[in-house]
Amino acid sequence: RLGSQGYRHPRMLEDAQRAIRLVRARAGEWKIDPKRVGIMGSSAGGHLASTAVTHFDAGNPDAADAIDRQSSRPDLGILAISAPFKIAEGDDLDQVEQRDGFLPSRFF
Repeated sequence: RLGSQGYRHPRMLEDAQRAIRLVRARAGEWKIDPKRVGIMGSSAGGHLASTAVTHFDAGNPDAADAIDRQSSRPDLGILAISAPFKIAEGDDLDQVEQRDGFLPSRFF
């Protein structure tokens, strides 16, 4: 779900958390270690990844859905260029604005 399609916080965070839970729930099927699930993002994705790294829960052990029983806590977070956004004072993570002059126009 994208902001350009009208979705706002916390929809994107919920999607990231659901993806982490899904990977854990299917770890056996996909032959991966459920205790080594990470998230990586750059630019706006870095902002989302940093939010997922700091806003998580242990899952709901009583959930009917096996995916919802899993933790949404990533074991690793890789943030690339996660800082060019700021939250305007008084916002609840719903309005993000570009910080003018914060980053150079090109990276080499």
